[in-house]
Amino acid sequence: MKNQRTNKAAMLLAIAGLATISLTSCNSEQETKLKNQEVSIAQMKSELVSKENEFNEVLNLMNQVEGQVAAIVKKHELIADTESGKKSSKDKLIKELDMIGTLVDESNKTIAELNGKLRNSNLKTSGFQKRINQLTADLEERSALIIDLKDQIEMKNEQFQVIAGLYDSVQIQSANQVRVISDKEQEIELLNGLNDNLNTVRYAVGSYKDLKERGLVTKERGFLGLGRSIDLNESANDDEYIKIDIREFNKLPIEASQVQLISEHPADSYVIIQDENEENIKYLEITVPEKFWKVSKYLVISTKS
Repeated sequence: MKNQRTNKAAMLLAIAGLATISLTSCNSEQETKLKNQEVSIAQMKSELVSKENEFNEVLNLMNQVEGQVAAIVKKHELIADTESGKKSSKDKLIKELDMIGTLVDESNKTIAELNGKLRNSNLKTSGFQKRINQLTADLEERSALIIDLKDQIEMKNEQFQVIAGLYDSVQIQSANQVRVISDKEQEIELLNGLNDNLNTVRYAVGSYKDLKERGLVTKERGFLGLGRSIDLNESANDDEYIKIDIREFNKLPIEASQVQLISEHPADSYVIIQDENEENIKYLEITVPEKFWKVSKYLVISTKS
């Protein structure tokens, strides 16, 4: 009986020991699992933080390039308005287009950096890539527009140079024509002056005494009508004569009972006509002006009442 009790106690002790060992082993496994889970959670948190940083970095770059493209579009619209309004000079337009070109280059660099970030990150966002592709296409279109605008400006500048050259040529021709016209006008004026001078004649009418007192005649011989002659004074003052134009003078009324031409004129170039109503009125009518004035440009008529 005593041995059976001893064996039974030994068995109980053994079972208790095994239970203790088993419990200790379970606790150790649980602790290991908990530690592994904590490590996994920490790793997941770290990955989430990393992905969030990558996402924010990509988003900032996207916002930056979209802002750059928006600035390019605005500047392009301003240039288009300026070009249509013709308020800006060629140099200013070229400068502004170069500035836009610089913005396009900077935007392309930002897009390249953005693509690199997406490739090197674990982000799998097709929306980002679509937006990048759209921005790239827009920049390519802007670059093409810049080249086209520069070509148009250069072409218009060449056209302006041609027009300016034509204008200068026209100005030179106009100046030459003005000089020619001025020369012609001077020639015409000179010719008119000469013509007026050639067609200018002078006449004087009066008694012999009056003509002598005015210094128009110098001497006499014999008696008027009986061999008496009167000579004109070649040094007489022209102011004592009446100046007339041959082209406007062909008939001269004379109040006198007798008239005599002291100056020399061909007899067949004029006639003296008696007025039909007034006995003391005579008319000197010049019938052939060219012939009448050929000998002398001075007409002196002596009268007697």
